[in-house]
Amino acid sequence: ENLKITWKAYDGEEVNFLVISLDASRKDTQRILKRDSVSAPFICDQQGLNSPLISTFGLRQIPAFIVVSKEGVILKRDVLPKDWEATLKDLLK
Repeated sequence: ENLKITWKAYDGEEVNFLVISLDASRKDTQRILKRDSVSAPFICDQQGLNSPLISTFGLRQIPAFIVVSKEGVILKRDVLPKDWEATLKDLLK
């Protein structure tokens, strides 16, 4: 639900989203994103908690929210879902 709210609030802004899914099924991820009207690109290797995506992206929690600058610098990480929108609002001032 937090992804849906944040997506709707910032779609079209100077923000890009990439969904990194640790679901066991790409179809499940696609279904959830479609249900929530989120058209962000996503990665799902269907390996769940055994996924190398965890170490590749330095994921420390699920769901993970990492804010990266246009230059590729991590500005914020491990933001709790309830704080996603406020974090983006603050960073985009």
